[in-house]
Amino acid sequence: MKNIIKKEKLLEKIVTLINQARGNVAYAINCEMVLLYWNIGKIVKEKIIRNKRAKYGEQIIKSISSQLTKNYGTGFSSQNIWHMVKFYEVYPILSAAQRELEGLSWFLKILTC
Repeated sequence: MKNIIKKEKLLEKIVTLINQARGNVAYAINCEMVLLYWNIGKIVKEKIIRNKRAKYGEQIIKSISSQLTKNYGTGFSSQNIWHMVKFYEVYPILSAAQRELEGLSWFLKILTC
């Protein structure tokens, strides 16, 4: 009986470690994705939209979206790229975006566990 209890406690500890590691990995991935999307928004805003040639910008974003979707799958639609630009516009200083999102880290951890 004691062996069964010891094995259950050992298994419990291992399961806890696995779940913590998975949560940490998901959190790290979320942080990297935020950084990626902010940087994409910045590049598009500063290199393409800055010239305020709307039609030209729309065509380039469609082209970029098409290529990214082909290479990396869904997630890089034209609409999503525009959302990335908006994210950059709302948070033009990366550290401000990180501080704001840091307040949501508890929420992200709950979602990813």
